[in-house]
Amino acid sequence: MKKSTKKSNLIARAIEKHQLGLLEEAKLLYQQILRDFPSNADALHLLGIIHLQSGNVQDAISLINRAIKLSPNVPEYYSNLGVAYKNLHDLYGAEKSYLKAIVLNPKYAEAYNNLGNIYKDRGQNALAKSNYQRAIDSNPNYAEPYNGIGLILFEIGESKYALEYFQKALELNPSSYEFWGNIAGPLIELKRTKEAIESLKKSLELNPSYLKSANNLAIAFKKDGQIEVARKALIELIGRAPHYHDAYITYANLLTDLGEIEASIAHCKKVLQFDPSNEEVRIQLALNYIYLNQNSLAEHILLEIGLTSPSEHYFKGVVWLSILKILSFDVVESKKYSSKADVVLDSLEKKYKASKAYKIWIDQLLTYWAKGYGFSDAGHSQILYSIGESHSLSAHGVSISQNSVEKLCKAEWVLGCKQWHLGSPLPNKFKRKFEIIMGSIPKESDVLLSIGEIDSRIDEGIQEVWAKDQSQSLDQLIVKTVQSYVVYVAKQANQYGHKVILNGIPAPNIDLTVFNAERSATHILTIAKMNACLQEEAKKYGFSFLDIYSLTNNGEGISNKKWHLDEYHLSSAAIQEAFLSYLI
Repeated sequence: MKKSTKKSNLIARAIEKHQLGLLEEAKLLYQQILRDFPSNADALHLLGIIHLQSGNVQDAISLINRAIKLSPNVPEYYSNLGVAYKNLHDLYGAEKSYLKAIVLNPKYAEAYNNLGNIYKDRGQNALAKSNYQRAIDSNPNYAEPYNGIGLILFEIGESKYALEYFQKALELNPSSYEFWGNIAGPLIELKRTKEAIESLKKSLELNPSYLKSANNLAIAFKKDGQIEVARKALIELIGRAPHYHDAYITYANLLTDLGEIEASIAHCKKVLQFDPSNEEVRIQLALNYIYLNQNSLAEHILLEIGLTSPSEHYFKGVVWLSILKILSFDVVESKKYSSKADVVLDSLEKKYKASKAYKIWIDQLLTYWAKGYGFSDAGHSQILYSIGESHSLSAHGVSISQNSVEKLCKAEWVLGCKQWHLGSPLPNKFKRKFEIIMGSIPKESDVLLSIGEIDSRIDEGIQEVWAKDQSQSLDQLIVKTVQSYVVYVAKQANQYGHKVILNGIPAPNIDLTVFNAERSATHILTIAKMNACLQEEAKKYGFSFLDIYSLTNNGEGISNKKWHLDEYHLSSAAIQEAFLSYLI
């Protein structure tokens, strides 16, 4: 047999074994080829691939580099060398290798895709997306770059478009457990939780050991309202993968939402034992202390993060610190932390809109106070406690006159709280903090409750629920929400003899021209009815009512533009004026 024929036969047999996953048999054949033909570049390259697949990355790099020396113009060699470098976290070496592969073959889809992965890992999403698109242009039937673009779009909050790319990736490769797992992300964000659950189950059917999908399945169960199913799934996941940090984080989030704050803290601390620098866990830990109303501990945890590397965690941390400093009447420090958030504000994507909204609101409030309006930490013999979400801050530091008595308003912040949360029959983090606040302030205190504006927004709360399920009328939903909320408040207040003032909901100040006439009219009507119901329930339970709706109404159910600082929040002057003329 001619040497060339023998070599061809051995190469063919080795490749066949390699493709069947029989790595040891393929490895022996490649080694045999190299004994007989030591300058065979293909055998060197393919043996390098065997070492790469076996985790022997340095050996893989050495073998592939030897192949490149013998045949320097084969693009596949450089592409696989890039994969090896990436496995060593040498992104520069990987990038250089992929670029060389593309120079040799400008239509090399896999190299473009791998280069896209490098840029995505670096956070260079525009470059990543550009290379993924080149991969698609080079080979429209290659699934991976569609998945890559989907991941970028999901990361920046474009769930609708991310879904389309994940769907295309699955159309081209329906057997990818990763793709089935990835598509669940936008489905959850788009509130299509049943479909997300099915996609994650499909992912786990294809690969039962894929921990990411197991963790995300628990998240999907939680989003779908299957709380105990989610709890059980997470306990099982932690039991079989005790070092998988994401499961602890997800479980800690679930426990926080259920008001089981101490248990959540314990799970956060478990993660920090393995990963002391995990910023996501430290943020969750700080949040837990905020909901326990232990703000000094929350500050300590946030400062421990370091707050030196701009990221979404950095941003959230400095925004929370800015708010916590406001609550302690330290405006100078609040401004300092708010300024730190400017470093990353413009780069934040849609999915961080809540933190971004808080940052913008804090800046407006600090600017307003800097002009000499409203804020004071001057001593008063009497305090009025302003309890609520972001709207409670409008009253903070404001001197008001109530029944001819001067009082200083002090905010007690319940992050993200809605009337619906407090009226829910189930335990949750909002009720936990509310009860802590009500029990910690002096008995028989004056309390202003600024809760309900989020419930009545056009794109969430009552209107969103009613749009999806009109089995009950909008009026019924409003009455049920308000009554459940006020019943809960009355029960808590009566324990301590607190004198409650229910704050109304301001007339809408958003641009209603971007919505159709029917939706705009529904929004205006919802806020009017919420206020009427709040006033009626206040009277029933012997509470006072601060009618900021009448203060802000132009006569047609929308804002008169006199008292708002932004689309949703009122100025300190509005609170003072309301107490002078609109306290019922």
